[in-house]
Amino acid sequence: MLPLSSGPYVITLKNAAQQLQEVVIKSNNKISLDSDTLKYNVKAFADKNDRVIADLIGRLPGIQVDDKGAISYNGKRINNIYIDGDNLLGGKYRLATNNVPVGAVEQVQVIERDQPIKALNGYVVSNNVSLNLKLTDSARTMTINTGDVGLGNNAYTAQLNNLIFQKQIKSINNLKVNNIGENLEKEHADIGVSSNGNEPNLMTPRPYLSMENETQPGVAEKYYLMNNDNAANVNTLFKFNDDWSLRLNVATLQLKRKYRHNNLYSYFLPNADTISYDEIQRNVFHLNQWQVQSQVEKNSQSMYLMSATRLDIPKWDRQGNMVQNGSGFRQQQPTDYTSLSNETNLVKAVGTNNMFQYNSVLQYNKLSEQLAVVPGKDLLDQQVQTKSIFINQSATYKTRIDQLILSGALGMSYEQNHLKTDLYQTDSNHVLKHAGSRFSNDITFTNLQLYGKVSAIYLLKKGSVSPEANPTHNVIQYKGEAHKSFLLNPVAEVRNHIGKYGEATIRYAQRTEFGQVNDIYPGTILVNYRQYNYNNTPLPKTDVTSFSARYSYRKPIKMLFYGLNFTYDKTRQNFITAYTIDSGLTKSVAIDFKNDAEKYALTGNVSKYLFPSLPMFPRLAT
Repeated sequence: MLPLSSGPYVITLKNAAQQLQEVVIKSNNKISLDSDTLKYNVKAFADKNDRVIADLIGRLPGIQVDDKGAISYNGKRINNIYIDGDNLLGGKYRLATNNVPVGAVEQVQVIERDQPIKALNGYVVSNNVSLNLKLTDSARTMTINTGDVGLGNNAYTAQLNNLIFQKQIKSINNLKVNNIGENLEKEHADIGVSSNGNEPNLMTPRPYLSMENETQPGVAEKYYLMNNDNAANVNTLFKFNDDWSLRLNVATLQLKRKYRHNNLYSYFLPNADTISYDEIQRNVFHLNQWQVQSQVEKNSQSMYLMSATRLDIPKWDRQGNMVQNGSGFRQQQPTDYTSLSNETNLVKAVGTNNMFQYNSVLQYNKLSEQLAVVPGKDLLDQQVQTKSIFINQSATYKTRIDQLILSGALGMSYEQNHLKTDLYQTDSNHVLKHAGSRFSNDITFTNLQLYGKVSAIYLLKKGSVSPEANPTHNVIQYKGEAHKSFLLNPVAEVRNHIGKYGEATIRYAQRTEFGQVNDIYPGTILVNYRQYNYNNTPLPKTDVTSFSARYSYRKPIKMLFYGLNFTYDKTRQNFITAYTIDSGLTKSVAIDFKNDAEKYALTGNVSKYLFPSLPMFPRLAT
């Protein structure tokens, strides 16, 4: 005890550190909204039977998945699926949804108005919707290897997956085989949509010949597809830093398909006669396909550079037997296709509020087809070869003045298609001869476009107004004739947010579409075992006027999503096509007659997550 004193006492406190227990903040929200990104909590929607993320995505409110695996959000198709913000697969995003384990994903994020080019931020108004798979921390630190095998009753299925999701390297590699009706060709299909609505797309030639397989049954494909599918792919993205990356995609498909068709046809003629015949088809199709793509990309705030080179080599070998009214014959249809292309896009900031953009597309493809029908009365051998060159070059200058964005572009597009066909006969004495000049084609079809683009975007407080014109001068040449035209191609779009959760879009556009060499070849072609085709028509020209109005609403807290879409399309063609059949030859003939068609469509979608009122009730999604 201290002695009593009237003087002051000084008490000195000593500093002491005390460590508090860790505080973890958790959110139980199933859905949250952050600016233009909608985030789904995977654990909140996961089911114990979910194996890969595709099993879960189709149940998320506001998201729909069709039978091909293509994903839509609130009725609008998505462009890409990113993995932790990186585009590893482009439009072949089923390779991600069908192989990434559901346990490796923390959030499925919907990015509305996705615009991945950093240098164009503030210069474009994007309508794109993409998904991002935000991974768990554990998935970023390990290599994920999964696999399964199933055997029994002459059926088999197996797959082996290797996934790497590190910061500097991401990779999805898998090997799959099966004969239980799982179509691996669909998994490798490019189902993503274009980054924007007006960039040039690579050409895909239309085949001329077929073995005329019948329409497939209206049931799920897995119930009737007799297949032996083998697929392997390697997809790797190297990130050298925040700006530079290199992507490699290599895939192969080795498919075998068996088709069995029994059909009975009856034709009821006006004179009360009936013609009937039966057919039995037994066909086997083989596909040997290789695809290789490399892409180098720099994506920074001041510059964007992307160059993608792609090689596609599919080879089909189709063979089959046909019995028609008791008479049998064989068919063979080998098809070789080669496509080599390069796409380059450069965006560079010029000063403070100006931007320069250069786009280039170069493509060469070659399609060789053959159809042999034996024995019949004569052996018929139809040969078709198509060679195509496509070049598109354009330069764009953009400037921004406060809320106004002005853009001007000049470009050139050149397309050349060369079609060569011949028909050969082998008679009963095994003498090979040409069927004659009537059964030959040697046509070069060219389309030269000189085009421009003038557009303005005025940014509103909650939307934008975008008028645009794409004047185009076309020079189309074939068979010694030249066809010239000038088109304005106007486009106008208005977008506006209504309230916090709604958005309305109105769009008007005009465009003109021209036919191709497929529509005007004059020499006869044996397109299938029943039919010869040739044309006596001018170049088809179709004027299209379209109008669309769309309203979409999404309220994350209540998990209510709905949309309403109205579209109107008016098409005007320069003639009506009539078909005449004479001695097995089908001839297309142009009739000079007004050919207008109008189409109206009103579509809608609604999705609501139903919360259970009692714990025993299950969760439902509609």
